[in-house]
Amino acid sequence: MLSGAAKRKKKKNEEEQKKRQQGALQKFLSGSRPTAVNLLESAEPEAEPGPETRPEDAVEDAAGNAAEDAVGPSTSAPSQKDKLMEEQQPARSEPNIVLQQEPLDPERVLTSYPSDPAKWDQIDDRMHQEVDKESFILLDDHAIASLIPKIGHRVKFQKQHKELVSKMQGGTGASVEGCSVPISAQMQDPDISDTSEAPTEENEDDECWDELEPETLAEQIALFLATLRSKSAQTYSAVSFVVQQTSSLISDIVNSLQRKTLSLFGKLGHEDDPRVQELVSDFEAAASPFRGLESDFKLMQYFAKSGNFIHPLEEALPGVSFVQRRDSATGTVRQVAVQDVFHRVPLKPLLTKLLETQDILDAIFTWQQRENGVLLDFYDGEYCKNHPLFSSDVSVPLLLYNDDCETVNPLGSKVAVHKLGFLYFTIKCLPPQLLSRLSSHFLVAVYKSDDAKTYGIDSILLPVIEELKDLEVNGISLNTPRFKGKMRFSVAQFCRDNLGLNALLEFTESFSSNYFCRICKAHKTTTRTQTKEDVTLMRNEVNHAEDVRHANLSETGVRRDSVLSNLSYFHVTHNQVADIMHDLLEGVGPYELKLVLSSSIVDKHLTLEKLNFRITSFDYGFPDLKNKPSCDWKA
Repeated sequence: MLSGAAKRKKKKNEEEQKKRQQGALQKFLSGSRPTAVNLLESAEPEAEPGPETRPEDAVEDAAGNAAEDAVGPSTSAPSQKDKLMEEQQPARSEPNIVLQQEPLDPERVLTSYPSDPAKWDQIDDRMHQEVDKESFILLDDHAIASLIPKIGHRVKFQKQHKELVSKMQGGTGASVEGCSVPISAQMQDPDISDTSEAPTEENEDDECWDELEPETLAEQIALFLATLRSKSAQTYSAVSFVVQQTSSLISDIVNSLQRKTLSLFGKLGHEDDPRVQELVSDFEAAASPFRGLESDFKLMQYFAKSGNFIHPLEEALPGVSFVQRRDSATGTVRQVAVQDVFHRVPLKPLLTKLLETQDILDAIFTWQQRENGVLLDFYDGEYCKNHPLFSSDVSVPLLLYNDDCETVNPLGSKVAVHKLGFLYFTIKCLPPQLLSRLSSHFLVAVYKSDDAKTYGIDSILLPVIEELKDLEVNGISLNTPRFKGKMRFSVAQFCRDNLGLNALLEFTESFSSNYFCRICKAHKTTTRTQTKEDVTLMRNEVNHAEDVRHANLSETGVRRDSVLSNLSYFHVTHNQVADIMHDLLEGVGPYELKLVLSSSIVDKHLTLEKLNFRITSFDYGFPDLKNKPSCDWKA
């Protein structure tokens, strides 16, 4: 608990600090150049008043000195102390600077940003001429907050201030010329370094909301709605409900504030002021933040116009379906032929939009250029290092994934009627922390599973393959600060479950056939006893071409050549992706684990009691509490 004298002393120091910072800002804007030594001396706390000096006189003297500093250098004769300080300072050349006739008011200049860019040009010009670096660097966030009360203007000035200070320091945190105190120390005075009210990086964007222009506000609202729609737990009807209720709530709050504000201006006699009328217009705009984005149609139109939404293309399939339609005039039901279609997202504009994002491009190049000698990713394997495209050119590997999804109750009577197939891709050269996110998986195509069975999967893959071939040869042109040039793409691997992948790559779909493996040509009787890899049985482009020409499924395990082999840098025999869930986690993994544990117990590496204790005492967490293994084995 501070005493009364301590509180008065603290308040006095705060007032003096504010005046010193105001003087520093005023000097910067007026073009004056106090020396670094003088500025450091002025930043030090004032000495306590002597016994013969009244506190009131000390406050008045401090305020008078600060006011003189704010106006500019004193024109009176220099004191003995000033002469001594000038003699101690090293000589340095001063640039020829033409100062303005009258000093600029800092608060007026700053609050006009960015509507008055000429003032900022003047500031930038002085910075290029190295005018008054010391005064500008002395400004900390606490001082700026006290000088600029409006949050939006203050945040914008702070960004400009940080950039200019960083240029002065050269990015190394060096000390200012003529100063022995490092800039990074920010004047170890506790009053000066107090930045408790300064905005942090987390809430910096939130504090700019009071200065958003109508276009920027619309972008923020659209981003809010897009985030809501991206949540899988939120239905579109729920999003519409949130929009309606939020719009009503904001409208009530803003209208109430508008009435109180206009009532106050009316009492003050400013109701006819043009600025008040402008404020009324701002209130009316803020009362309807979702105007123009109320419906799904308007929202999608906004996304498409802004360039952030890649509209899917409708591709026709070679056939029609007959559906029942009711005639509104007669009320009769008749069958109508409807063209079968599927939808796909064009890859080239989507990839261009993704890679123009600086963070993603930086992450890709950083991950590709690492060299640690550890097998962590696709890029660390021999296949990628020997690949003709990925190992030599500026390129990006794509991982394709395909699976079906049942959209209705899987136990109902309409199973497989509304079943849909989805084709996705991921950028395989992203670091693991980005690649593991759901937002890093992008939709390529969606189709009805029945159509894939009727017309074949090739009819759906052909348009995608044609675009991939163009990306292999021509790529996309990027013009970013990090990279300027052509970047090419190709398919690295294709993922799916065993049955679907065999069908996609045109191998046999029966795992009891003679040659069921898509990686090797081992007979099913050999696979039951074989424990080591036989390189002579591995599938390759040469023997696969012979199997295609032979056209005997029971003797080769190949039905025909896949459409994926039309790609220049991909072949079905290079696709060696395993189905980890069916092969290991739900396949041989549990059997192998039981054999390993049994052998460890027999060889005295582990006791049965200790194993049972570990199983029962392990914390499986709430989701898997009922799924823990029940293996109270007995010896």
